[in-house]
Amino acid sequence: MKKTVSKNIVQVIRLSITIFIALQIFVSAWIVIQYHGKYTQGDPSPSEIHSLMVVDKEETFIDVEVEKATPLMFYLINRDNVDKEDYTNTSAEKDSERENSNYLDISRDLVLFSLCILIVSELLILFNIRYGNWLRLFSYCSVILSLIILVPLSYVVDIGDGSDDQFQENESNSFVHEESISNTKVTFIGFEVDILFSGYDLGLVTEANRS
Repeated sequence: MKKTVSKNIVQVIRLSITIFIALQIFVSAWIVIQYHGKYTQGDPSPSEIHSLMVVDKEETFIDVEVEKATPLMFYLINRDNVDKEDYTNTSAEKDSERENSNYLDISRDLVLFSLCILIVSELLILFNIRYGNWLRLFSYCSVILSLIILVPLSYVVDIGDGSDDQFQENESNSFVHEESISNTKVTFIGFEVDILFSGYDLGLVTEANRS
C-alpha cells in the first residue's frame, strides 16, 4: 500500500512538471532582451535608445523608445549612407549578399516537437510501456536544452545574418578605426552584457577625405 501511494505521488509530481513546462512554452515568453544604449560622444549624444525584445512560440515582438531624440534625428539627417568597403578596399569585389537565415523558426519547431514527444512519453509511462522512461528523459532534456541554449543561440545567429527586418538598416559598415570593450556577467535569470563601442563614422566625413 505504501509503495503504491509513493508511486502515485511520483506520477503526480512528474505530470505536474510536464504540465508546467507545457504552460510555460505556450503562454510565456521564451526570451526577453532589454537593451539600453547611450551616445556619449559625437553628434548623436546625448541621445538614448531603449528597446525591449520578446520571443515566444510564434513571433518576435520589438518595442523601441528614443529619449533626447533631437541630436540623433539631426545626425541621421545630415550623415550620408556609405560603406567602408567602398573606400578601404575599392579594388576588391564585394561578397555576394548572404541569404537570410531562419534558425529561430527551426528552433521553435524543435521545442514544440520535443514537447510532443514528452507528452507521448508520459502516456507510455502511464500505461507501463517499455522504454517510456528513457524516451521521457531524452525529450525532457531536449525541451530544456532547446529553450535555454538553442533558441537564444539561433536568435543571435539570425540577428548576425541580418534576417530580422529591424536590423536591415544597420549602419555599422560605415565605421572605421573601431574599438569595443565588452563585459558579460551572469544574473539571477539570465545574462547581462556591457559594451563600450567607439569609431569614426564615414557618413560624417566629406567624400574626398573618406579614403
